[in-house]
Amino acid sequence: MINNCKKQNIDVQTIPANSGSFESIVPAIVCPDQIFNLDVNAILNALDPNGDALVTVDSIDFQLITDTNTIILDLEPGPDVPPGSTVINISPDQKVATIIFDEAIAENEILSFLPIVSVIMQADDPDPPCREVIIETQVRGFVSRPGFEDDYRVDLSVNTTIFKKTHFCCKKKFFKK
Repeated sequence: MINNCKKQNIDVQTIPANSGSFESIVPAIVCPDQIFNLDVNAILNALDPNGDALVTVDSIDFQLITDTNTIILDLEPGPDVPPGSTVINISPDQKVATIIFDEAIAENEILSFLPIVSVIMQADDPDPPCREVIIETQVRGFVSRPGFEDDYRVDLSVNTTIFKKTHFCCKKKFFKK
């Protein structure tokens, strides 16, 4: 028997001109009232044998698509993001959030942000027994390489399912509240 209680859903997308990638990771199963994270990891590749290269992350937008009362509680910049270099905005209904970066820049190097941001969310008690929450993520930035210079947009989408407290994974307390 396979235990799917700790399974994660992941989406990975690349930045144009072989300039890196982003991945979003969320638990596949969430229990009522559980606080859980969506982590967005970034690898910025600004190495180019033909000269100077630059890759930036300017902003990341998040939107919850759900008929539940699941909400975004906070956004936490990753440990490698310079302190004080971000601006965070969460909508009044807590379904949409944005983080703007001043210093998420790779110049002639490969930089890893693991994660670049964590979205802290709280699940509600679904009715009927399980409900899906889709988390849409949009990353915007800039790439400059010899022969290529342009803004980019990367779209990521992952989903999680909120189960009732009676679900096997929730009854076994695989998750912390």
